[in-house]
Amino acid sequence: GVRMEAAKAIFAQAVDVVVQIGWLQERRQIVGVWQVHPQLKGGEVVFSQVYKPGEDALGAITRSRTI
Repeated sequence: GVRMEAAKAIFAQAVDVVVQIGWLQERRQIVGVWQVHPQLKGGEVVFSQVYKPGEDALGAITRSRTI
């Protein structure tokens, strides 16, 4: 019973990073890592890729939480 816009906002607030695992070169590997921005843009969740295959290091993750 949650509207789509509210569900997207909840997702953007709750999830910091998305990691995709898949098959590359006949092995399971990290396919990509994306940071999730906490605010929607135009009603859509915004992702920034911080890692892709072939890169040596994970990019900076700028999202921080205060407790």
